[in-house]
Amino acid sequence: MKHKIALANILLMLIALCGAKAGVQISVGDDHLKLDRDGQIPFAIRVADRSLPSRPPMEVELIASDGRALHPEGHDIRFCLPAIFPDRPCHSRKEILSMDIRPVERLVDGRPQYARALMVHPTDYQLPEKEVGACPQFARLKSEKWGALTEAGQTAVMRFETHCGIMAIARYAQPALTSQFDEVQLNRSELIAVSTDDWPDMSEMRKKTRPSFERSSENPQQWSGETASLRLRILDVALADFDDDGAAERLLLVSGRARGGSARFMQFMLMEKDQNGTGLRPVIWK
Repeated sequence: MKHKIALANILLMLIALCGAKAGVQISVGDDHLKLDRDGQIPFAIRVADRSLPSRPPMEVELIASDGRALHPEGHDIRFCLPAIFPDRPCHSRKEILSMDIRPVERLVDGRPQYARALMVHPTDYQLPEKEVGACPQFARLKSEKWGALTEAGQTAVMRFETHCGIMAIARYAQPALTSQFDEVQLNRSELIAVSTDDWPDMSEMRKKTRPSFERSSENPQQWSGETASLRLRILDVALADFDDDGAAERLLLVSGRARGGSARFMQFMLMEKDQNGTGLRPVIWK
């Protein structure tokens, strides 16, 4: 499988250099990579299989059928996401569960201006774009693999995925009975302890490189990381029990951009610290 992925990466580079047209599709095992209109890897394509964390993903229902939290406790758990909270960087779980299902783009004179996003079909670019303005519609199109091609479109889709995603994840949060984390905030020793294979990567090299990390001077909850292929941003969002095992996990928002390219990704991840060491679990929508 690794040889197939490496070969596909080389083919992608050759196609991009030759000015590939939209619609070119490359198969990697059971996966298909479809280039966008500019010959770039579209936002919907994440990192390759070999870059996914070794721990099993946590499945989260993006839109709950009943809209209620799974656990009544833990209303004071703090979630910090400055990008989607225009009034202040952190909110309690209780506040998040009662948020508007429409993402706020900005505040004008203290009043919210709600975001919109145009999404395109995953394979048929001739179909009209669909505009979304609230989480239920976004969740439905997301489940059907709709996404965005342009830089502005990717930014809008990221805003919806972050806003709707944090509302969904907050439903699962509850106070942890135990914690192996030494500090409330994410620290360098925890980042370094994560296996190199758990971090996203787009390198064509067989051996992945461990990211180097730096804490933001403006936001102590934000870290930057760099590998040979990616520029990463890691945001420490919350500390709670998210998977109902009694132990605390860190909720991280990990995003990145390919060095020298336009490929991007964003994903919520859980950092776990247990007898098996420190590792990452991706959060996937169901």
